[in-house]
Amino acid sequence: GGRHLRKYDTNRSGKLEQSQLALMLKDMNGGFDVTKEELAWVFYKADTCTGRRNYGVDHGEILYAIRIWKGYLENREYLDHMFEKYDTGRTGQLAFAELKVLLTDLTDPDEPPPSDKEVKQVMYEADRKDGEVDGSLKKVELMYAISLWYTMVKHRKSKSFMPLASKMCVVM
Repeated sequence: GGRHLRKYDTNRSGKLEQSQLALMLKDMNGGFDVTKEELAWVFYKADTCTGRRNYGVDHGEILYAIRIWKGYLENREYLDHMFEKYDTGRTGQLAFAELKVLLTDLTDPDEPPPSDKEVKQVMYEADRKDGEVDGSLKKVELMYAISLWYTMVKHRKSKSFMPLASKMCVVM
């Protein structure tokens, strides 16, 4: 983490600002720019991963930023495919009904489809992952939503207590 901080923290503030993080992510993305949504998501997730927010990605948070960005890049083709298939309104975001169809398709045919309550919980938890609640899911939030759904289905199958999703740690 220290090597990245020294390289991209050009003003020597001890933390990466959004513009500095954008350069690091761009370098990790083969020189291609990151979207506003991708940058906001990585910045917020990394900045809040230690339980405190300092409006920058510091030494203790930079490895987390790298890990979630790499995970996102590894899954981006799959997420692009999912959005192409389920974003029927072509808004760049999944609305409740679109998410419900997606989660239903991901559910084993022998299992009951997601209830409205379950879809609402997935939507609520995943929608907050970029620090902005807008009532629909962006591509960067979809990876968390899918992970959360599979976790919920597992708990539903075992009939074990399902902890509140906001208290769960989902590694991406």
